[in-house]
Amino acid sequence: MDEELWHRLREEGVLVRRKAGRLRASLDHAASAGLLKSVLPGVMVAAETDITWQVRALAACAYADDAVITGEAAAALGYWHRCMVHEVTAFHRNAVGSGNAVRWHRRAVPPEWIVRRGTLRFAHPAYAAVDLAGSGASSAIDEALRSGCQLTQLWEAFAAMPGRRGNSERRALLLDSRDEPWSEAERLAHRILRRANLEGWQTNVRVGDYFLDIAWKRKRVCLEVDGFEYHGGRAGFEADRLRDQVLASLGWVVVRVTWAQLQSDPEGFLRRLRGVLRKRRRPMAA
Repeated sequence: MDEELWHRLREEGVLVRRKAGRLRASLDHAASAGLLKSVLPGVMVAAETDITWQVRALAACAYADDAVITGEAAAALGYWHRCMVHEVTAFHRNAVGSGNAVRWHRRAVPPEWIVRRGTLRFAHPAYAAVDLAGSGASSAIDEALRSGCQLTQLWEAFAAMPGRRGNSERRALLLDSRDEPWSEAERLAHRILRRANLEGWQTNVRVGDYFLDIAWKRKRVCLEVDGFEYHGGRAGFEADRLRDQVLASLGWVVVRVTWAQLQSDPEGFLRRLRGVLRKRRRPMAA
C-alpha cells in the first residue's frame, strides 16, 4: 500500500474515497488488491480490521459530514461505557438507506447537543439518554444520572426534541426521575416510598467518601438498594461490608434491600423499614 495512504489510514482510522484527492488511484489499487475493505460506500479500512461498532461509528461520521451518532453508540461513547451496542444509529439531514453497518435517521441534533471527539460526532450524554428513553426503558436515564448528568439537563434535552415519537414515554420517565435514581432498583424503591407516603428521605446523600442511596439524615438511617444487576463479586461484597461498618461507626443504621424483595414483598419491606425508623424516632444531632 502507498506509504502516504497507509499513514493517513493510521491517522484517521478510515479512508474516504471522495476525499482522497491525488491518492484516489492508490486507494483504488489497494482496494482491488484486497488490502482495503468497505464499511460504508466509499469508506474503507484495512482488510484485517474487525468491523466493530466503534469502526462503524467512525465510518458514519466520515461518510456524511453532518452525521451525528445517537442511540446506544452515543451512550457508550459519552457516559455509559458498559452499554451494549447492538446497532449503530446516526442522524443525518438526508434520507440514507440503512444497511448492516449503520441505521440512519433523517433528523438533526441541535449543535449545542453535539460532542466532538476527533472526527467523531455524537449526541451529548443528556440528549443520548433521553433519546434512548423513548423505548420506555429507564436504564439509560439512570446511568446518565449516575454519571453526573443533572435532571435539569435531561429536561432541557427533552425540550430539544419536540414532536418525537416516544416523547410520552420520555416525559413519564423524566417525571419518575424526580428523586434521581441511579438504578432501576432504586427507581422502584422510590416509587414504593412515595406510594407509602413516607417522608423525610433524600437520595444520593454524601457521607464521607460514600454516597447513600436513600437516607433519613436526621435519624441517620440509610437504605441501600442492591439491584438485580449487581455483580460485585467477592471484592464488591467486601467493599459493601466495609462501607456498612464505616457508616455504623458514624452512628448510621444501614438497611439493605434487594430488587427481589422490592418486587415480591414491598409491604414486608415497608413494615421492616418503618420498624427501624420508629426506633430512631428521636432525631440525631446533625
